[in-house]
Amino acid sequence: MLSCGAGDEPSSKTKGTKKIDNKQYELPFSREYSGGSPVVTIKLNGCSISNFIWDTGATMTSISSLEYASLVKNGKITDNDFVGNMKFSNATGGVSESEVYKIKEIVIPCNGGKELKCYDIDVAVEEDLGAPMLLGQNVMQKLPKCSVNDLKQVIVFE
Repeated sequence: MLSCGAGDEPSSKTKGTKKIDNKQYELPFSREYSGGSPVVTIKLNGCSISNFIWDTGATMTSISSLEYASLVKNGKITDNDFVGNMKFSNATGGVSESEVYKIKEIVIPCNGGKELKCYDIDVAVEEDLGAPMLLGQNVMQKLPKCSVNDLKQVIVFE
């Protein structure tokens, strides 16, 4: 397991670091449903969720209200996780307001049973039931440097 970013599990070995070993981490992806961007599966507070778009242009990670309702139903998000409302601009220039919730743990499962984990991540909930789920810069900045290997269809973390 590789821990990353602020809010890591309390350990002098991982606190404030992005890399704790020399192993290579590879995150498999597909390019379905995204207009060509990598699509990955991650876990939010222990729930596996498919079809997250690896979106380097998104400032914040976002989920649809449908996924939010599922997380609430399964007790993975509560009212205590509510951070507030924020305004966001989208790729077309439109502005909308979304509720923001704190996700305690995001797990990015990589090949070979390896995992990348980030803690205490703000996630915007889009009102649109069919809104795409975006893995944004607020997660990516906490991860080790990465590159996309299209031949193997993996995102490689150094």
